[in-house]
Parts: sequence; structure tokens; C-alpha cells
Amino acid sequence: MAGDYIDEYDTQVYYAHAVATAYINPNFLVAGDFGVYHVDENFGYEADGLRWGAMIEAKPEGSLLSYFARYQGGTLDWNDDDENNVEHIVQAGIRLNFGAVTLQDRDAAVGLLDLNPMYGANSARHF
Repeated sequence: MAGDYIDEYDTQVYYAHAVATAYINPNFLVAGDFGVYHVDENFGYEADGLRWGAMIEAKPEGSLLSYFARYQGGTLDWNDDDENNVEHIVQAGIRLNFGAVTLQDRDAAVGLLDLNPMYGANSARHF
């Protein structure tokens, strides 16, 4: 559905996003992210956005389950109105980790993340 919108309106999205992860030990991590993006639609609408977030995740020794909590915030400012949309989301969850002894091993096995600001790996929001 999103692809249809992008094709129909010739929407371009440019973004830069960074994620930093610190492993307190191999089964406990703290991560933060920050990104900026610009949306340009061919019928004159443009928007600028920021996003930021933080996450902690822990995996008990010998367990396949890990537990996480994260916060994701963001703004989206369209050029055609005076409104600045701001959103804050808090999430908590459980992950099932197959084939990884530690969280650090799991993350080392994944070479690249999709950091797309709207639908990527760390996306928790939809404007």
C-alpha cells in the first residue's frame, strides 16, 4: 500500500540515521538512535522530520528469550501548515532468539539494518 502511494505521487524520501549500541555484557545492551529525513512530493508538499530513541535489552543466561524496552520519539513538520507533529512511543516486548548464544552474537550475525525512518528496523512510529 505504501508503495502505491510512493509510485502514484512520485514521493522522494531522503534520510540519514545512526544507531549506537553498547554491550554492558554479552547479554545486556543499551542502544540509542538519531535520524533526520526530508519528504518531497511532486505536487509541492515537503516535510522535514527528526527521530530519536533509546532501547535496553537483556537475555537471561541459557534462555532463548530476551526482554526489551524502548522509547521512540519523532517530529514531522509539513511545509503547507503551521503544525509540527510530535510523537512519543514507549514499547516493551519479548524476543525469541534462535541460534544465538548471546545478544552480542545475534547482532554480530546481522551485517546491516534497514534504517528507513518510516518502516525500518527501529521504526516504532507512523505519522
